[in-house]
Amino acid sequence: MLGAAFACAATAAAVGACGLLLAAVEQSPAGAWMAGAQGMQDTENLLSLLITLMVMSAVMVLGTTVSLWTSQRLPEFAVLRALGTTVGRIRALVTANVLWLAALASALGVAAGTVPLAQWCRRLLVSRELLPESVVLPGVWTTVLVGAAVCAAVCCIAVLAGLGAIHSAGRVSAIAAVRGGTDRPADVPRRARLITGVAMVLLLCLPLLVIIMVPQVPDMYRAAMATGLALVLLPTLAVLGPWVIPVLSGPAAAAVRLVDRRLGKVAAAGLRGASGRTTAVAVPVLLALGISTCMLGADANVNKAVREETAQALRAHAVVTAHDGARLPADPPALRRASAVPVLAARLTTPPSFWEKHPKPQRAWGVDGKALRTVLDLGVERGDFGRIGAGSFAAGSTVAEAQGWRLGQRVRLTFADGRQEALRLVAVYQRDFAFPGLLLSRESVLAHTPDASADRIFLTGDSRAWPTAPGHRVRSHDDYLSRLQPRNPADSFATYLIVAIVTGYALLSAANTCALAQRDRNAERARLRAMGLSRPQLFRLVALETLAATAVGAVLAFFVSLVCLAPLASQLGQGLWPAFNWPWLTGVTAATLALTVGVSVFAAHPARRIGRQYAEASG
Repeated sequence: MLGAAFACAATAAAVGACGLLLAAVEQSPAGAWMAGAQGMQDTENLLSLLITLMVMSAVMVLGTTVSLWTSQRLPEFAVLRALGTTVGRIRALVTANVLWLAALASALGVAAGTVPLAQWCRRLLVSRELLPESVVLPGVWTTVLVGAAVCAAVCCIAVLAGLGAIHSAGRVSAIAAVRGGTDRPADVPRRARLITGVAMVLLLCLPLLVIIMVPQVPDMYRAAMATGLALVLLPTLAVLGPWVIPVLSGPAAAAVRLVDRRLGKVAAAGLRGASGRTTAVAVPVLLALGISTCMLGADANVNKAVREETAQALRAHAVVTAHDGARLPADPPALRRASAVPVLAARLTTPPSFWEKHPKPQRAWGVDGKALRTVLDLGVERGDFGRIGAGSFAAGSTVAEAQGWRLGQRVRLTFADGRQEALRLVAVYQRDFAFPGLLLSRESVLAHTPDASADRIFLTGDSRAWPTAPGHRVRSHDDYLSRLQPRNPADSFATYLIVAIVTGYALLSAANTCALAQRDRNAERARLRAMGLSRPQLFRLVALETLAATAVGAVLAFFVSLVCLAPLASQLGQGLWPAFNWPWLTGVTAATLALTVGVSVFAAHPARRIGRQYAEASG
């Protein structure tokens, strides 16, 4: 149960740190935020999402660990039943053990890690511009209150996660003590798990598949849903693991026999004969590799598409951007050896549509259409950029398709100052993924923005003609493309943080499973040693079987990721083979293999003498 204790302590410390940061955000004045109320809302959403993910991941780890721990103690419970202990008493005993473990571990985690982790997270969020420097952590009494609430919540989570195992502990009969085991085979999948998995298929996976297949759905929405399908399909496969994993265990067993002809038969028999143990190892690996591959793969495909689209569109010789709080002028100065084309920053809200009932403001540019054509090739499909002027606008194909707009149609758009204006659509362009989805005239932006500034300025000619100014950065065509940050750093930070949390908990669950699974095989290892198996051979056997079970989960995760990311890659113009974040994928895969194999070998103790093996098996 050491892994469960570590999960409780880590969850309590991390959730407590997020709770303190949420309290600090709530207590801070709105004027302290650099980006206003919207920045405050983004930070609150991120912290709330992290708390939800940690709680869900903790439920997975604790549920698996308590279930395995309880199943190993079923013979003891059978003896207690034979001695006259009631079902309620046994269940109360297991519940008390789980509560005691969760309470002690969470209290230690809160006391030792909440405040230091909150301080470190605060510095990290400030550096990412997700938290103002003026926001400070709450006082002592608020910290104590948050810590107490977190400890109580972790205790409830531990009991709820192990509720099924607690209920099963009381179902053992007294006659099982005579048989030396339990009435229920360990590898028989539970009916409740099958019902849950089928319900997830019908209520979560199937509706997304139906929506994706509807031709009226815009292509970009369909691609995004295909990516979201992976995040639904992976937990569904985890629930249905006892029925899915054995199908892949056959090819894995055949591969093991080819790799090692001497011990491969024994390892293959272990894979196929104890499918429950194989499933218990493969499912956390499926979640760890599948979620990290899908989320980081989607991020990699988006970044690649933005870079390619920007490289195809950019005609300017250089680009001027601002940083460190600086602003670019809406009307750049006249240059002798170069010409400057500014694009003004704007925010527009489109009317509600079937796909977006409550649309959010989206980024737009105020442009001179004729000048824009000299510095950017946005791939005009219909209309003409030269007709962009007062009372007209241009839209990207994704926005126009989702809204159902036609060329020449008048659309009522809402500006950042709250005023609305009916503008006529005069052009639809293709490259709207790397660039804003709406373009309107400079005059319209200036009329609704009292203190307008340029989002960036495109230069043609000699870029050295641009006057040096604090906070302004002039980059050549090639340098701008090489340093391009396709996504908002805050979004990428959130993606990597989510992947790290989910992967960490999944790997912790895999390590717990491997350690507990080896405890059930003491007698088996003793018999193998008595039959003449040497210590190196026992080591190789344990490593080979664990490696094969891990490979089953990894192959299934990669296959699901490939199928779900292919529509996104195809829609982004990258073919059917999607891009992957290979550094992270390689690192997570290596860490998974090292952790599962290392923990299994450590728990099996293959170097022990044969007498010690028999003593442990009989004990």
